[in-house]
Amino acid sequence: MGFLDKLGDGINNKIDDMKQAQAEKNAYFAENDMLVKSLSKTGTAGGSDYSDDQQIIILKPSALGKSYAVKYDTLKSVRMDEQVQDITKTQTKSKGKEKRKGVLGRAVVGTVLLPGVGTVIGAATAKKKKTGKENTTSITSQEVTRTLIITRDTPFADTIVMPFSDSLFHKIQSIIDGNNKPVDGLTGDKLDNLIKLKSLLDAGVLTQEEFDKKKEQFMN
Repeated sequence: MGFLDKLGDGINNKIDDMKQAQAEKNAYFAENDMLVKSLSKTGTAGGSDYSDDQQIIILKPSALGKSYAVKYDTLKSVRMDEQVQDITKTQTKSKGKEKRKGVLGRAVVGTVLLPGVGTVIGAATAKKKKTGKENTTSITSQEVTRTLIITRDTPFADTIVMPFSDSLFHKIQSIIDGNNKPVDGLTGDKLDNLIKLKSLLDAGVLTQEEFDKKKEQFMN
């Protein structure tokens, strides 16, 4: 086999790998969309519907974005991310005879939910200064943008950024705590075997029915 033949085989193998990866991705999101549509809601946290019966919570980072059906047992972590930005605006007017000096203080505090961005909290102070015939007003504001960073054990979209919500944060955290809680009666070999079974289920080696049967055998 010559160099060109080897090169051609290498390219073909890469193309096959890319096709396989795309097929797996398409299958994954097809299942995701089916789970989103079939959710039987038992509650809502921060605008995100969830089903404790189906062990699924729907996360939608933005109003026009994609919805993700996140399985409870895939959730790994949740944390709040905070970004602070100082913004100063200066406006100068040459007209007017105002002689007022000093600081014009005003605090503006509000909370606005921006889809896909986070919670923005703004605080503004204004200073008015008279210099000759010019009137200069400087406004300094501070914006604090908060988001939730959620990670999960999945081959696609393993990190989801959501607008901050206290109720959503606590719901996700409670799910993670439940995932980490030891199961009564499961120690040593039983727990190891269940972990191995779950990995086979996630890899598609076992069907859900086969997994449930094996799990029942280990529990008994």
